[in-house]
Amino acid sequence: MRNWILRIHLWLGLTAALFLIVLGLSGAIIAFEGDYDHWFNPGLWYVTPQAQRLSQQSLLEMVQQRFAPARVEAIQMQDGRVNLAQDYFLTPTLEVFVNPYNGAILGTRDQDPFLFKVIGTIHQLHIRLVHIRIRNTDVGKWLVEIAGLEMLILIPTGLILWWRKKQWTINWKASWKRINWDLHSIIGIYAGTFLFLATVTGFFISFEQPIYWITHSGRLERTQQPKSTPPGSPSPRPDLDAIAQASDEALPNATTVAVVLPGRPNSPYVFEKRVPQDASLTMHSAVYIDQYTGKVLRVEDFNKISAGYRAVRINRSMHTGDYWGLPGHIILSLSSFLLSITAITGIVIWWKKLASS
Repeated sequence: MRNWILRIHLWLGLTAALFLIVLGLSGAIIAFEGDYDHWFNPGLWYVTPQAQRLSQQSLLEMVQQRFAPARVEAIQMQDGRVNLAQDYFLTPTLEVFVNPYNGAILGTRDQDPFLFKVIGTIHQLHIRLVHIRIRNTDVGKWLVEIAGLEMLILIPTGLILWWRKKQWTINWKASWKRINWDLHSIIGIYAGTFLFLATVTGFFISFEQPIYWITHSGRLERTQQPKSTPPGSPSPRPDLDAIAQASDEALPNATTVAVVLPGRPNSPYVFEKRVPQDASLTMHSAVYIDQYTGKVLRVEDFNKISAGYRAVRINRSMHTGDYWGLPGHIILSLSSFLLSITAITGIVIWWKKLASS
């Protein structure tokens, strides 16, 4: 029986090895994709917190006047972090970083950094390997899904093979082949739990329908954005601070992540918010407010949407490590990197067996 398990483990590992190396290395990199811009451009992003911040309206007016005729379309707020700048997006492509405590302009840019393109390419490599379509089939995504299914077998079979000796350490004084074997076994055991979690959550990212079956709920239904109603006669409009306060009162336990300003006479303010239960980088709560009256038009609360869709988003957050914050990113990144090492050492083990047969 053990020989059959060993054969299954070896051949599945061999067929999936190249894909697992790519998935592991790319996963290790994109675990921090939301942080790279902060790390590589600290002068744009990080500020020294002070006792008082300037009002949102005064900051908005300052940026509008400084960069006229460009118009502010959206603002990325501090997202609950007091040491971050606010990021203003102006037409057509200008981005302005502002210290919210003193109004200082920390820098501007008019195009996405090359870093964004690199990370975006690595992200696509992770989710679909190669962007090739045959009719309606995304071949790369299909290959990733197959590799994921193989991982669901490789992990338990590897545990069964390890169980007989239950080795916890590496004998560094042994031959290089033995060291390679020990590395494969020990890394697989120590990283196995996290890799299994990443594999299972990755499976449910590719195949979401079972989640909706389990939760007896449907997918999120997108509805048309509500509209502001222009008044019959000119009247004073509420400023951004009053609008922001109304959004906070409408969804009191949420943090404002971004604000989309009205671009047309019938457009509302859109406050994109994050509730504590939603750990993903993408926000799924929002408050829509009439630009003329400050009246709340609609509230979208992550906790009140489809149970299945909430489970889908939480599953995705667990896969990326967002669910646990920076510690989750570190653990998932390290586990992904170790997956590549495990795949490489597995190839060496297979090659050794082939050479000796």
